[in-house]
Amino acid sequence: MAYFLPDFASLKIVSAVGDGTSVILEWFTPYPTLPTNKVAIAIYYSENESNLFYEGIKAVYYGNETSLKLSDFEPGQLMFFAIRLLEYAPTFDFTVLPNIGTNLCSIPQSLLAQPLSLTSENIVLVNASEFPSSGLVLIGSELIRYISKTGNTLNLTDINDRGFNDSTVRPHYIDGTDDTTTWLFFRQGCSYFLGADNTTWDKVMSVEVRYDYPNFPGNNNGYHQITEDIVNTDLSASDAANAGFPMYDYSSYHRQDPAMLLSGECIASYQGGEMNCQDDSSGAGRTVRGVSIQDRNDQRQEMLLRLTGIHTVLIQKQMTGITCKCMILHQEQPDPQCDVCVGSGIVVGWVQYFDARNSDGRLRVRYDVYDDVVKQDEMGLDSEIDTSAWSLTMPTIKPRDVLVKYNIAGNEDFRYEVTGVTRNNTLLGMQGMQKLKITRVRKTSPIYKLGVFADTSTQPISTTTSFMVALSGKALPTNISNHAHQIRTNEKSNLTWAQNTTQNSGHNHPVAVINGVLTVLPVLGHTHILG
Repeated sequence: MAYFLPDFASLKIVSAVGDGTSVILEWFTPYPTLPTNKVAIAIYYSENESNLFYEGIKAVYYGNETSLKLSDFEPGQLMFFAIRLLEYAPTFDFTVLPNIGTNLCSIPQSLLAQPLSLTSENIVLVNASEFPSSGLVLIGSELIRYISKTGNTLNLTDINDRGFNDSTVRPHYIDGTDDTTTWLFFRQGCSYFLGADNTTWDKVMSVEVRYDYPNFPGNNNGYHQITEDIVNTDLSASDAANAGFPMYDYSSYHRQDPAMLLSGECIASYQGGEMNCQDDSSGAGRTVRGVSIQDRNDQRQEMLLRLTGIHTVLIQKQMTGITCKCMILHQEQPDPQCDVCVGSGIVVGWVQYFDARNSDGRLRVRYDVYDDVVKQDEMGLDSEIDTSAWSLTMPTIKPRDVLVKYNIAGNEDFRYEVTGVTRNNTLLGMQGMQKLKITRVRKTSPIYKLGVFADTSTQPISTTTSFMVALSGKALPTNISNHAHQIRTNEKSNLTWAQNTTQNSGHNHPVAVINGVLTVLPVLGHTHILG
């Protein structure tokens, strides 16, 4: 019987590869009892430690290495492993067993198609295609030798082939019972496989199959995705209801922009009154018209923001999509320094919002006054500012979104992270306004890596990228569907600003100017072409 040295027995270590599906087994060097023999490794694994050996041999390694990589496990599953030694003569050919890897084979097994009585001389299986032409099979605790195979039937020489190696002859039924014990499956092996029953060096080790950086979480069916935003209230209906409110018309006796009034121009007008009246001058067909309180509310807030608001770019944090590689198993908090998601936990996870109501594509946000206090700490001088701001009810701004504030010269001032949102309602359940709690972000933060389109001049132009393009020397990934993205460019120059594409198929891409060319940067093993 094969053996280990006393101080170096059985498994050495079992470790997760970090790709979510694979583990590596390492063991000490085994030795055969007869120098002319060889030693194979019988591998056992199970999700249940108590069933580890009962489930039988899952694989046999007959190479010369002392380590092996096994794959196709379920991500996040805790697995138990053990090995036993199989001493065999060099003449035995493992290639007659199903090959599942380099010097690695599995043990054929099948359910019984017909029961065996105490005198049965043939074994009829449901499927015997993987069984060798002759050998030993184990049914329950009885070893049986067969000499040939006909279709799904294993043929014995005579009744003396039953109860091989002094095992007890028992009846075996299709339901898996043998009058004493229930056996869940049928497995076959050669006579040399009896060495696997030696329990002298049994050592059970466990490992959790997990994803480690830089592998992206997922499985064989694709990348892991967050498909539902469970943090924020879904206000998409509110956005849709408010998106098309008419612009303030500045007509009739309230015809002038209030900015002209405040600039000192004489305009002979008062702000307010009815707009878009359809009645004719004679009064014929005059109708009584209702008033859209929501439109009036939005119009007057917009008018106020045009006077007192600050030009601001809104970068929306994506709450759903493909999980970033920095989100390792059992860690719900992304790495804020991650170069892919920049702390969002989603690939890429940040999308700039373009406001169609303003030609520069930016929102108007009113920032409250605050004390700009610089304090001294261990890291040196630092400025921590928590303040508030407000904006129109659309687009919906959520916690973790980022506001990019611009100064009077048109240059970027600071970036602020939204830490809380207070919303109110007008009539009929409509959203009234958004009051934001914001925190100034240090300029050393990775959030400043997010590229934004600072000004769309007169109108932003929407451009569609090509479908997926493989990286140089690599094939297209198969675990993500073919897709394209949208990107906003400037009508005067498409090379001026970096940004991110819109999200599609659970991710988006950074876009940057490289060697004078606006380029979509690769993520998830692919990229796209612009223009």
